[in-house]
Amino acid sequence: MPTPPTEASHNLSQAEIPYERIDFRHFRNRSNRTALFACKIAPDLDQTIRRLALQENRMIVEIFEEALVIYLKNKEWEKEVGESEEEQVTKENE
Repeated sequence: MPTPPTEASHNLSQAEIPYERIDFRHFRNRSNRTALFACKIAPDLDQTIRRLALQENRMIVEIFEEALVIYLKNKEWEKEVGESEEEQVTKENE
């Protein structure tokens, strides 16, 4: 029987380093936010939000707050467009 290969032995003898999720609580500043909001999100969204927060040196909640502001502005625009279309339909029916 041939001798087993030796080039993989160094790699296999090294300690395995498990993936550790970074705890952002140590990096964040205290804020006046006191209400808890818990929800389940997809793992890829979780990683994306955490990566953005780390890159921009911001709290995760700030990323969500900014996203909400953009979402509401977009909805307000749709609401205004919808109202103007309704006004046009009302004028046409008169």
